[in-house]
Amino acid sequence: MASIQSKRSRTGRKTFYVVVSVGGKHKWIKAGTLKDAKILKRTIEAMAESERLDKLGISQREKRIDDVFQDYLDFVKLRTAPSTVKRYRTALNIFLTFLKMSHPRLRLVSQLKPEHVEDYQRERLQSVELKQAAEVDNRFSRKEKILPMPQTVNYEVGVLRSVFLWAQERGLLRNVPTEKVKKLRVLPKRQAQILSAEECKLFLRTARELAKADPKMKVFALAFKFLLNTGLRSG
Repeated sequence: MASIQSKRSRTGRKTFYVVVSVGGKHKWIKAGTLKDAKILKRTIEAMAESERLDKLGISQREKRIDDVFQDYLDFVKLRTAPSTVKRYRTALNIFLTFLKMSHPRLRLVSQLKPEHVEDYQRERLQSVELKQAAEVDNRFSRKEKILPMPQTVNYEVGVLRSVFLWAQERGLLRNVPTEKVKKLRVLPKRQAQILSAEECKLFLRTARELAKADPKMKVFALAFKFLLNTGLRSG
């Protein structure tokens, strides 16, 4: 964050500086003696991010939210697996869709506040329109829209948190909007009941007997056999 450096004049006198790095840039602040530099360094490091930028005379660069998201995806593309980048992109696109629907005037990343993220959590859990708009380009999405679980929304907010921390480190953002946002409560998963081989045989035999008694049940008997042999989930 900050370091102490010194420069020697032509006369041989040594002057100490506190060097602060923000957004890839280095700001040299003259302190004087080594003791003065240590005091100044502690003072700067104790400041909040916004106060530190003001003291250093560094203006925050205003950048659009979608541009920051794209820059972050370009950053992680070189450092993570393609499948991870795809999940990140999906989460960020859903958040952008939410902003267009609920907060169309929000354009700059510096405008985002915790209440906007909390609003996203609420809308994401209950808005079928948001899910439908977010999946407009997904050829494999269901016709009947099933709303996401709390753990899914927690993951998406976690992606947002990563982006905002990355932006803050580069001087694009002073305060992280997700900093005070709490995770949604996740209910404990129900214990799955796994059928034994004998139970599967009994289940299928019963289905075949029902299909013989009622031809309408034949399609269900075949579906049960297909599901048990492939292990497919409802999705």
